[in-house]
Amino acid sequence: MIIGNRERIILTATAFNLLFEYSMRGINGLVRQPLLLPLLAIIYLTYFTLFEDVITRYRLRDYQVLIIGFIYGDLTALILPGGGFTPPLYLGINWGNLLYINIVWWGITQGILTFYLATRITPRDWGHKLLSWRGWIASIFLMTIIYLILRMYARGLPSTRPGAITVIIIITLVLLAVLKKTVGIEASIPMYKPLMVMDVVAASTVLIFMLSAVFLTYGSTWVSIHLVNMPALRLVSIWTLLVGIIIVLYRILSRNPIPV
Repeated sequence: MIIGNRERIILTATAFNLLFEYSMRGINGLVRQPLLLPLLAIIYLTYFTLFEDVITRYRLRDYQVLIIGFIYGDLTALILPGGGFTPPLYLGINWGNLLYINIVWWGITQGILTFYLATRITPRDWGHKLLSWRGWIASIFLMTIIYLILRMYARGLPSTRPGAITVIIIITLVLLAVLKKTVGIEASIPMYKPLMVMDVVAASTVLIFMLSAVFLTYGSTWVSIHLVNMPALRLVSIWTLLVGIIIVLYRILSRNPIPV
């Protein structure tokens, strides 16, 4: 099988996000929960297969990638509720956790930074073949099955109130409307330009994740539904917040789009 441009981007994005996962779970997490790695790999492979196709199909920009990441965070929280539904709650939601996870993690780290790194290593061929509707159906079906399996065996799932679910759905619909309104505004192929700031941020993040996964493998505890190493969780949470601030400030102050 020949690995093409699209597949290399998807594999790089998946590898980076598995590193992100195990920066908090630690390499000892591979022994404690051996079946989790293949399940996470399938989720990320299907997710980034769909995400990469949408970026290529609609010539998306960085802010649209962030919006999609937020929407995905909302949808997965409805299937596999976690920190967004643990106390303290307002309208049934922990807003600090929800916004942090959906913006800093799904939007910036697992969205903008992921695709910057993936396309920095393998510049996107905007003319590559797009995913078929069969590919879309298969990817969504497989991803959903894996999430349901994780939900079935998840420990300590927080309860979700009907009002909280309604709020999440409303937020998702609003963001979908915003995304739909912006798609097509900048439909030309984005000009690719490597950014030194993003190169430093990406390389530093990979290094921090690797060091965390290898050396901060103690203090294991359950946080919401996840078994993580607390020192690693603290480091990665602080680092990704710092990365998010740097990326947002750079984007605002420089007005330079971040290639995704």
